[in-house]
Order: sequence, then C-alpha cells, then structure tokens
Amino acid sequence: MVSLLASLPSRMSAASLLWPLGISMAMVNTVCAVLLLISLGAAIYAIRMRIRARTLQRAIGDEVARQTRESLIERERSRILEAIGNTLPLPQVLALIVNFISEQRRGLRCWCILRRGATVPSASAGTLEYPGDDVEQFRYDIHTADEEWLGAFLLEGHPSPDDSELLRMGTDLAMLAIQNRQMQEALIHRTEHDPLTDLPNRLLFERRVAQAMAAAERHTYGFALIYIDLDHFKRVNDRYGHHIGDLYLRTVARRLSERLRRRDTLGRVGGDEFLALITQVYERAEVEEVVQRLADAFTSPFPLQEFLLTGTASFGIALFPHDGASLQQLEVAADAAMYASKRATRSRSVEVKESSHGLRHFHPHAPVPQGKVDA
Repeated sequence: MVSLLASLPSRMSAASLLWPLGISMAMVNTVCAVLLLISLGAAIYAIRMRIRARTLQRAIGDEVARQTRESLIERERSRILEAIGNTLPLPQVLALIVNFISEQRRGLRCWCILRRGATVPSASAGTLEYPGDDVEQFRYDIHTADEEWLGAFLLEGHPSPDDSELLRMGTDLAMLAIQNRQMQEALIHRTEHDPLTDLPNRLLFERRVAQAMAAAERHTYGFALIYIDLDHFKRVNDRYGHHIGDLYLRTVARRLSERLRRRDTLGRVGGDEFLALITQVYERAEVEEVVQRLADAFTSPFPLQEFLLTGTASFGIALFPHDGASLQQLEVAADAAMYASKRATRSRSVEVKESSHGLRHFHPHAPVPQGKVDA
C-alpha cells in the first residue's frame, strides 16, 4: 500500500505530460485534414474554372465564327444585290449565288434549276451541268411569297444545321433575281409590243428589219416587206363599236401570224395596218406565195360575239435590195404597191400587176358569203 501510494505521483506526472501531447496530435491531424480539404477544394475549383474558361473560350470562338460567317454572308448578299440592281444577266447572278453556297459548304457542288428548264451549276461542278442519280443530293425549292414555284437548288451531300441560313439567303436572292428578270422582260415586252394584238410594234419591227438587212448583206438572199391594210375597217368600228373592232384586229393578227414562218415577223404599225417581214427570200414568187397564204386568213368569216363578219385586206410587196436599200424606202414602196392594189379592180380576182413604181401589188380574192356583213 505504501509502495502504491509512493508510485502515484510519478504516474500522474507521466499522464499529465502525455495528455497535452495527445491533444496536440489531434489538432495537427485536424489541421492537416482541413488543409487537405482546402487544397482539394482549390484543385476542384481550379478544374471547374479551367472547364468554364474552355467552355467560354469555345463559346466566344463559336460566336466569333458565327459573326464572321454572318458578316461574310451579308457582304456576299450585298454584292449579289448590287449585281441584281445593275441588271446583270440572270445566269451570272445565279452563278454568284451557287458559287457562294458551294464555297460555304466546303466545295460541295450546287446547281440552280429554273422553271424554264435552264440549269446554272457552281464552278465546283465543272462540266456537270445537271446532277445524275449517282450524285448524293438534296433539294431546296425556290418559291415566291405567293408560293409560286420558280426553281430549286440541288445540293451535293446531306443538309446540316449550318445550311439553313445560307440556303434561306440563297433562295431569297434567287427569287429576287428571277422576279427582277421577269419584271424586266415584262417591261421590255410592253415597250416592244402592241398592247392590243401583242404583235411587235414599230420599234421592235424596225430592229428586226435592221437584223434582216445585216444578214442579207452577208449572204446571197434578201428579204421582203409585205404591207397589209384591212379594207373598210372604219365601218366595223362605226357599225359595231370599237370593242368589236378590237376583237376583229386581234383575230386578224392571230390568223396572219399563224400563216407565217417562225423566222418571219408580223408587226402592227397602225390602226388597221400591219407589216410582215419575210426573211431569206431568193425570188419574188416566194413572197407572192406568202401573200396568198395571208389572204387565205380572210376566206373564213370572223365570229365576234353575236356577229359574224367577213373582211378583206390589201397587200403590197417590196423586196430588199431591189425595191429599196433602207427600211424607209422599202416601206414607202410596199405602201405604194398596197394602195395601187386598193385602187385596182374591186372584183377581188387574183392578179399581179406592175405599179407605177415598178413594184408588184397583189390583191387576192376574198369572197363574201351571202347574208353576212362585209367588214
């Protein structure tokens, strides 16, 4: 007992020494754990920040690429709009569009197919004017705002999300170019054609004569003018009104046009006067045969609403270069021959006579059926 009591102070002093040391080790372990957690958190945060930075960098890169692409598309759009505004020929405008689409699609081929059947390939298509079944392709139609089909783009490969904006721009520009061309053609047609009969007017007729004159000077053949004047046309207007007179003119124009060759031209140059340009003429007899065909247009009555009219016409012929070396001279000669024909016999028998100008006039027979109205 005495010995136990004697050893107690020494044990207590050892425990009192070890107890603070245990506390210190626990604190060290705690601090190390905390530091480890902090380091781990910092590492995770750094990784997250790097991921976020890379994501942001990619997003910025994508946005820069998108803006660059949009800027490029807008510049090209402005260039094509300028070409349209400068009335560049439609095939050239469409070539700008398909080439740009092809370039933006990494050189994949592109074709623009028009409603009229024409095809405009991109430069990358080379000599292949139309893609065959062996070419993997998809189609993007070109419509107006009213859903009128104008054509389509045929594109090599498969569509991708990046193609949507590009093809929208392409179709919008193609539609604008095609409609602009259509308006130009309509305007040109109105300025060159008679509004009532849709025949070439004097402006276009004179141009065709100039072309025929240039061709005749290069070759051995000539050409002829036939002056056509409707007999007693004023009576139609006076008796039945201008509406029936207009119907009569349109029907006459159609019948006369049907009796000419495709390369010939019939123009309306006055109220009841027409001029026919007969190209590639070697002999006067050829022209007289044409006049007979034109005269046959009057052998059948003209059903015009509730009326049935019959009519005749007078014809005058002038040949280039025999009867004149210019349009004015030829027209005067043909007009003189036509009026000589009018002053000739009223029996309407078929005859060819020499006029005072050395020209021939031809006044064919056009019988008037009994019980009908003579126009």
